[in-house]
Amino acid sequence: WKDPYKGLISPGQFIPIFEKNGFLEVLDMYVLDTVLSYMASWKKKYAPISVSVNLSRTYIFQEGFAKRIYDMAMLHEVDTAYVELEITESTMLDDPDKLIALVKELKSYGFLVSMDDFGSGYSSLNMLKEIPIDIIKLDQVFLQSDEQTKERSKLIIEGIMDLINLLGMDSVAEGVETKEQLELLYQVHCHVAQGFYFYRPMPASEFEKLL
Repeated sequence: WKDPYKGLISPGQFIPIFEKNGFLEVLDMYVLDTVLSYMASWKKKYAPISVSVNLSRTYIFQEGFAKRIYDMAMLHEVDTAYVELEITESTMLDDPDKLIALVKELKSYGFLVSMDDFGSGYSSLNMLKEIPIDIIKLDQVFLQSDEQTKERSKLIIEGIMDLINLLGMDSVAEGVETKEQLELLYQVHCHVAQGFYFYRPMPASEFEKLL
């Protein structure tokens, strides 16, 4: 958030406030609408690309929510197969049955659904059995190890990756900041990695130069 008086304000500061006062839904829908607008313009100039958008557990169980997002994508004439919707794994604690139904409905509209922050504190292997998600996003905590925990971290990541691959899901490792972390992910057959090692957040204009 670029505040004219305070400068850049971290999402870690304002998102928790928005979750409490109900403004997060307004912000998220604005972000989704903006992303779809960009995607509509990009498809005329570049090969199709997938873009992921975070959704908050504070509003996703509203009646008709999945149809609402689908209608937004249709309004922008964006193929839902290229829209990835990220739901944090902690959402599973709220209402597992509702979450399973929501994911199935989103997938029926053609969206990709990913489980964000997997392993950040609420991991349940049973969750992988019950929820038909497409992508597991491995939390960055697994890559944050020292010399004492390095080998154990590698074994844990490798085991999780083997399980994800056996289930036919895709995987994304979050928080990659060093070449060593990237090499580790190559070794354990992680499909995709993201983090500051590659790029930091950037304006859409800078992203278009990369495209």
